[in-house]
Amino acid sequence: MSQHPTPNGARATPPAFPDTWSASYVSYWFPAAPDDQITSGNVWFDYPGQRFRIDGLFNPWDEQTTGHRLWMSETGFADIGQTCKLTMAYHLSPLGYRPAEPAWHVEPLPRELVPQHVLAECGAHLFETVSVLGVEAEAWRFERPGGQGLVTYVFEGGTSRLLRMITGDSMVRASIRDFFNFSGAPLAPALFEPALAALGRSSARQTAPGGATP
Repeated sequence: MSQHPTPNGARATPPAFPDTWSASYVSYWFPAAPDDQITSGNVWFDYPGQRFRIDGLFNPWDEQTTGHRLWMSETGFADIGQTCKLTMAYHLSPLGYRPAEPAWHVEPLPRELVPQHVLAECGAHLFETVSVLGVEAEAWRFERPGGQGLVTYVFEGGTSRLLRMITGDSMVRASIRDFFNFSGAPLAPALFEPALAALGRSSARQTAPGGATP
């Protein structure tokens, strides 16, 4: 394994995410192409409960080819390997966007989307300290397993507060998500109940180990 120098004053080991966390995000591309879009959404992760939820417009999405924009709320349950997606298409008409009927889809969840200890598990290294969104931050980088490419997580210095996620190489082409209103507070169980209802499961099963409320 190659060795990477640690910038002065920075920690040598990568951070882990809090047991529960939530944030709003803005998603965009860099460098940007003429048809690239900027979208936003919200995320919630509950590691003791082995579940997550992400709401937002798809990005990238080819509106010219499909004739619509697509909003989705995805709730994944790692303990049973399933993810439940609520989708809503917004079709462009001469008078503006018109929503279609919402639809639920249940699909296999092949892996955790953002594991709590993903940086340590993937051998992330701290390659630079930077200023991001007006905050002094640490940028941690690793190669995704299976040749899936480069990922960079940017955290506020010395904390587990995520500021930015970069998928790809921003010198070539990268998907960027900036995170705002990051919180490590406990999550309300009601966040996951619509998907549990769609799965036909009892929310009583969706508790942290030992019966603790997530």
